[in-house]
Amino acid sequence: MSSDGAGVKKAAFDDREYKSIQLQNGLRALLINDVETQKAAAALAVGIGAGGDPSHLPGLAHFTEHMSMQGSDEFPGDNAYKKYLNKAGGSSNATTSMEHTWYRFQVADTPDHAALVGALDIYARFFVAPLFNPDFIAREVKAIDAEDSKNRTNDERRLLQVLKAATNDACSFSKYSTGCITTLRDIPAAADPPVEVHKAMTAFHAEHYGPDNMALVLVANAPLAEMEAWVVERFNAIPGRGANASASASASAAGG
Repeated sequence: MSSDGAGVKKAAFDDREYKSIQLQNGLRALLINDVETQKAAAALAVGIGAGGDPSHLPGLAHFTEHMSMQGSDEFPGDNAYKKYLNKAGGSSNATTSMEHTWYRFQVADTPDHAALVGALDIYARFFVAPLFNPDFIAREVKAIDAEDSKNRTNDERRLLQVLKAATNDACSFSKYSTGCITTLRDIPAAADPPVEVHKAMTAFHAEHYGPDNMALVLVANAPLAEMEAWVVERFNAIPGRGANASASASASAAGG
């Protein structure tokens, strides 16, 4: 293994260039210049997953993942993200594990990088100012319920659930991670007093989705300095959480 000028260790035969940076708001990013790639891609990980679900709302982290991508202040249109990626020859996905939540996309990498920059514009705003439009709650809960139904016929997922059932209840691994209509709609509505799932979700997001709890990877056939400028301009605007909120706001106002 060797180390490049930015302190990133890589294999001796790896011709790609790397740079590791940390924004003023605390977000860490790894930039990768790959002159052979025909696709540009980004992935952002948040350091919270289903293991952080409150006991009375199984599936809340997964629900937060779904709702985070339902429009932002600058791109409020329904499914604007997926529509843009489809036109740009790209795709996207998101995953909630027990400890992390990932959001990722890829697009065709053109010489002017227009498709990538446009995708980053939309993508970054999900973490800066998501709308959490209540109109989409029923649709996204149904989407999660459909995932849960599909998992119930998958042998690997069924084995996973057996392992969870055999785990000590005090361990976060034992939690039911996917969620469904029962846990995200019916039980909360029947509680006394009723649990407001939308309110719980926005509180969960405010607690965990701070830039100091995030890491980003961006790969493209573009100079590292240019990629760094794209990231700083868009992601330094992600507001901090709790005690870090004021410092994050000051850094954003200063332009990174």
